[in-house]
Amino acid sequence: MLPVLVAVLILAVVEKWLHGKMPATLDFIFTPMISIIFTAFITFAFVGPVLRLVGDGLTNGLVALYDASGFIGSTVFGLVYSPIVITGLHQSFPAIETQLLADIAKTGGDFFFPIASMANAAQGAACLAIFFLTKDKKEKGLASSSGVSALLGITEPAIFGVNLKKRYPFFIALIGSAVGCFIVGLFGIRSSALGAAGVIGFISFPVEYYGPFFLAIALSIAVAFTGTYVYGRRLAVGQSDEPVQAPTDPAAPAVSDGMIMAPVSGLPVSLKAVKDQVFATEMMGKGAAITPTDNMIYAPVTGTITVADSTMHAYGIKADDGAEVLIHLGIDTVKLNGQYFSSRVMPGQRVQVGDVLGTADFAAIKAAGYDATVMVVVTNTPAFGEVAPIESAQVEHDQPLVTLTQSPGKQPAAAL
Repeated sequence: MLPVLVAVLILAVVEKWLHGKMPATLDFIFTPMISIIFTAFITFAFVGPVLRLVGDGLTNGLVALYDASGFIGSTVFGLVYSPIVITGLHQSFPAIETQLLADIAKTGGDFFFPIASMANAAQGAACLAIFFLTKDKKEKGLASSSGVSALLGITEPAIFGVNLKKRYPFFIALIGSAVGCFIVGLFGIRSSALGAAGVIGFISFPVEYYGPFFLAIALSIAVAFTGTYVYGRRLAVGQSDEPVQAPTDPAAPAVSDGMIMAPVSGLPVSLKAVKDQVFATEMMGKGAAITPTDNMIYAPVTGTITVADSTMHAYGIKADDGAEVLIHLGIDTVKLNGQYFSSRVMPGQRVQVGDVLGTADFAAIKAAGYDATVMVVVTNTPAFGEVAPIESAQVEHDQPLVTLTQSPGKQPAAAL
C-alpha cells in the first residue's frame, strides 16, 4: 500500500507540473504518457528498493523486540500491527513467517500469526460495534459484512470502510489488540502453520495453545467491541443518525431554512445542463449553475472557508446554517494552475455573505478553450429536505440563487 501511495503522489506532482508547462496542443497526448513513464522509472529504480529496505528493517526490528522482551514486545507489536497494515508493509511478514515455520524445532513456531489474529479480531469487533450504533442502513450493511470479514482474517474493508472513517473505532481496536497480544506473549503462543488470521486461526496452532489462544482473542474482541460501543454511545448523546422530528402539525407546509446567494452575476442555467457529468448527474449534490457576466466572486453564504484551492478555481464554505457549499469556477480549469484567477481568502477564515472571495478572468478562460460556467453545489444535500434553484432570467451576486428547505422540525443530521 505505501509503495502505491508514494507512486501516486509522484505521479500527481509530475502530472500537475507538466500541465503547467506543456503547450495546450500537446498536453492531452504527452502529459499522461510522460507522467506514467517517469513515475514508473522512479518507482522501480528508487521507491521500491528503498521501501523494501524499510519493510525488512521493520520486520527485523519487531522480531528482535519480541525475542528480547517477550510479552512486552508482543503487546507493542499488537498496538502497531493494524497501522502497519494500512501502509502495506505487512506484506513483508510472510517471508519471515515461512523461515520461522521452516525451522520450527529451533524457533518454536510463528509468533506473527497469533498477533495478526488478535489485531484482525479487534478491528472486526470494533466494526461490529458500529453496526449496533449506527442507524444508517448503508453503514449497517457495510459494518456487518466488513466486521465478519475481519473476524475471519480480512481487515481492509473494516479498517478503510468503517473504522478509519470514524477514527475512534480504529484506535480502540488497537487497545483490544494489545490486550490480546499481551496474553499471546505471556503464554508464548506460536502457530505451527499459516492460515486465516482471525477467530478460526486456532486450527493453525498446536492443541496445547488452544486455551490461551481463545482467552486472548476473547479479550481482544471484548475490549474492542465494548470500548467502541461505550465511546460511541457517549458521542451520540444529544445526537442522532436520523433528523430529529419535532412535534408539529403534519399538514403544515415545508419551511425554508436558508438561502444561498449567487457568488457571481450572470445568467442562471440548470446544473443538469452543464458539460461536466460529475456536476450534471448531481453526484456532488444539488444546486445551480451560472454563465458569468462579471469577474468578481462573492461569498454566497455566511460561514467558514473550508476549501481555498491553490489553483484558485474552487471554494468551499461551511455555512452557519449547516450547508456545505462548493463553488466551482469553470470546467477543467484546475489545469490552468491558477492562471487567470486570484484569491483573497484561506481555509479557516470567516466570511460574511457578499464578501469578495477572489476574481476570475472569465473572458481569458474562455479564450484558453475552457468552459467558464460557475457551479454552486450543496455537497451535503441529503441533510436537507430540498435543495432547489430559484428560477430567474438574470441574477446578481447579491440575489438568491438556491433555497434550502426541510420538513417541519427537522435539523441537518449529525453524524455519529
